Amino acid sequence: MKAIKILAVLALVMFVVEVLGDAATGFMREREDYQEQVEKREHEHRKETCTLQLKAVRGEQAVDSIHNKSGQMFLPYTVESITIENVTPPTWSWILMVLSVPFTLFFLFGIYCVGRLIVSVLRGSIFTKRNVSRMRYFVYSLLVFGILMELHQWILYQSVAPKITLEGYEVASYSLTGAWFGYIMLALFTEIFAAGVKLKEEQDLTI
Repeated sequence: MKAIKILAVLALVMFVVEVLGDAATGFMREREDYQEQVEKREHEHRKETCTLQLKAVRGEQAVDSIHNKSGQMFLPYTVESITIENVTPPTWSWILMVLSVPFTLFFLFGIYCVGRLIVSVLRGSIFTKRNVSRMRYFVYSLLVFGILMELHQWILYQSVAPKITLEGYEVASYSLTGAWFGYIMLALFTEIFAAGVKLKEEQDLTI
């Protein structure tokens, strides 16, 4: 129990520093750049950046090299990815962005549930149905939000990739960018915790 409370304190500190701290920093940054962003939006469409994964074409010599001063020679290298700036998303991608609004609110509620969960653990209330619900709200809102962001990146990638031509390279197929293994493990541990709470309640009723 003592170890759990120590971890809960650490989690609370990280929650305040990373989640609330990043939110405050982002708010101040947005406030400073507000006028500039408003002016840009009045004159141009929404722009984004897109990172494309590259792979060298087999059978062709490397077209890139860097100069090694100590050996007085040029060393070949290959580029694994490039970032394209000022990308205009497809018009129909706005539909996805509109649909993501309620899920974004769901995700924010999930973050709130994390805070409540940590406070509950610090008070010694751990194996309860409320904590199970809080964990599920957070984990599954995170999964849904991650799926929406991944889908958005895939749409952007598919719209940009066919337009890019680089000598000696070809654009690789889209690969997942989210930490999906971590997300799935969180969901797994949440359901294990839920099963443990259910077993505990059944044992209490039996006694």
